[in-house]
Amino acid sequence: MPGTMAETAVVLLSGGMDSATALAMTIKEGHHVIGLTFDYGQRHRKEVDAAKRVAKHFRVADHRIVTMDLSAIGGSALTDRAIPVPEQRRIEEIGHGIPITYVPARNTLFLALALGLAEARGAEAIVIGAIAAAFGLFFVLVSLGIVPLQGKAKAPMWVVALAGLCFLLGGLAVLVPAAVTGVVRADGELPEGSPQWLRLVQYLFGLAIFASFAAIGSWVAFGPGVRSFASNLPLLSSSGANEMIGRIAFGIGAVITWLCLIAFARYGWRKLVRRGKA
Repeated sequence: MPGTMAETAVVLLSGGMDSATALAMTIKEGHHVIGLTFDYGQRHRKEVDAAKRVAKHFRVADHRIVTMDLSAIGGSALTDRAIPVPEQRRIEEIGHGIPITYVPARNTLFLALALGLAEARGAEAIVIGAIAAAFGLFFVLVSLGIVPLQGKAKAPMWVVALAGLCFLLGGLAVLVPAAVTGVVRADGELPEGSPQWLRLVQYLFGLAIFASFAAIGSWVAFGPGVRSFASNLPLLSSSGANEMIGRIAFGIGAVITWLCLIAFARYGWRKLVRRGKA
């Protein structure tokens, strides 16, 4: 979602939690909204029906439903009735390859049509809601051995876990305050009157995210094993020189992130204490 949004924005509205949140944020910032929903031949009608309810709830005056038949492409249990929808799968089956419910290039097609609508209506922004927490949860489950990993990871499992935590906690840092207060602010601050425990949770999320990034950068820069970096600079054509420059760059980034963590920890704690006494 762009930081400075245009007066008119095309919002892709599927009816799910992500797109509904994106729609609410766009409206809250005072922008005219064109809602765009796709009836792409999916086997169920819940998506389109939910999108209509969300658009009605937020009083979206211009809500368009584009019909397109992706069954001609096939390759998905959601659009090809010859492919059964998997039910009650075992945990061992999850994580092996691309799920059969994946619709090939669906979001790419949606965004392309949204771009056409934005051009036709003079909108300068396209808003799509996607949750990062789900990606992070996958990596965390892989690191714990709950979800099997195809092939061999090129990093220790603790690094995989920290990479997942960056996404997972980043998503939760938005979802949890929004669920408690019902408000999402672009600057990340909690609204006045928010409970102190929620401020503490947000503070701990921030500490964990900073620490995860710093630890990952430290491992890349100073950890054992060979690192593979690519460079187009003529004087750095050898793999050894590329690795040295890459390690130095990550090392500098890791040091800066550790310093940011210390600063955030001190500033955030003082802010918590001040609000607690108020």
